[in-house]
Amino acid sequence: MCIKLLVVMTVAAWFVWRPLGFKAAAIPPTLFTVHLVLNVAWSWIPFGMYQPGWAFVEIVIFWLTILATTGTFFQCSQFADWLLVLNLARVSFAIWWTNV
Repeated sequence: MCIKLLVVMTVAAWFVWRPLGFKAAAIPPTLFTVHLVLNVAWSWIPFGMYQPGWAFVEIVIFWLTILATTGTFFQCSQFADWLLVLNLARVSFAIWWTNV
């Protein structure tokens, strides 16, 4: 993953957690953490394990997690939401590209 995208995602998370704190915003940080774990798994499953079928299942779950995270971020910060839309677009393109 591009370092710039990681920075953008970190800034988005900061915009959500800064005004609310970790305890008040329990759902967005949890979804964001799941999103990051699935992001790492996306690279590992197809390229490390050579499992393209499972990689497709994982990326669809990953995409749904990004969508859920984006929705919860929108409730806290519209700016953070738009920053995560970049990642949603990237994963949408990856799904399309791998299935053309």
